[in-house]
Amino acid sequence: MEEFTYTFSMESVGNYKVDFQMNPDSTFQIEQQDYFFDRYAKKSSPNIRQGTLSSEEFAKFDKLIRESDLYSMDDSYGFDKNSDNSIIYLVELKGGDDVKYVSINVETEHRFSNEFTELIEFTTGFMNSKLVD
Repeated sequence: MEEFTYTFSMESVGNYKVDFQMNPDSTFQIEQQDYFFDRYAKKSSPNIRQGTLSSEEFAKFDKLIRESDLYSMDDSYGFDKNSDNSIIYLVELKGGDDVKYVSINVETEHRFSNEFTELIEFTTGFMNSKLVD
């Protein structure tokens, strides 16, 4: 895998959604949408942050993505049961002609690798730090 684009979405269906995209040139975009409050206000007001990752941040994402071995993961986890208030993670990795999608209902009982768990934790922490600025 040479250059790649990494996309991560976290959504509580009908309530909120946060998207993160990291591009091969180290640029990123985060978009946060609060559907619940937008419906109440009767307008859409996404919170969008764009920037460039530091070389250390990019290296950390690169390492975690490569070590998490996304291409060997199943396409979905945790959707075999009905759940009402679940949060869904969507991960997309594009590298050349290869595209991998992984959908996860966080209520799954599946045990993920430490590397994948660390990737999700690092991604959500990064998004949170940029959205509070």
